[in-house]
Amino acid sequence: MLIPIVVFPLLLVFIGVYPFLEARFTRDRGEHHLLDRPRNRPVRTAIGAAWIALYLVLLAGGGNDIVATRLHLSINTVTWMVRIAVFVVPAVVFVVTRRICLGLQLRDRELVMHGRETGVIKRLPHGEYVEVHQPLDQARLHTLTAHERPGELVEHASSGLDPLSLDPPRRTPSGSGPSSS
Repeated sequence: MLIPIVVFPLLLVFIGVYPFLEARFTRDRGEHHLLDRPRNRPVRTAIGAAWIALYLVLLAGGGNDIVATRLHLSINTVTWMVRIAVFVVPAVVFVVTRRICLGLQLRDRELVMHGRETGVIKRLPHGEYVEVHQPLDQARLHTLTAHERPGELVEHASSGLDPLSLDPPRRTPSGSGPSSS
């Protein structure tokens, strides 16, 4: 009885203090908006997804007797699976979600650099076939470039340079495409 009374208020305090902790650890003092695209904040998105995964594991653990009955397993097996999953599932969900967000950012970067694929194939005079790309409009360019890029994306983009040197995250000008690396 005492544990839920202590844990729930601590959870509410953590939820209230989290934005300040994030700003301190990331040293991010810039302007923030409520409707950031999730792919542009990969760590925040990954933390949220990991939190939901932890909640679902704990929810399954709370009904471990029903889970054991429905799946024809022993209750001890389900309890041990929940004990392990409490640590493993949120960590895996965090890593996977973060990688998905970074991959989506790379896809957006390619879209900004090359434009939208039109599906039109053109043959050049010397025999080479290329696909014609259509440039993006200013509104779409702003949506795709108006955020800070993580250092690892900048590093990935500069594939010929020293892999240990990371450029700091930078804000690209609205609508003018990616900044030079």
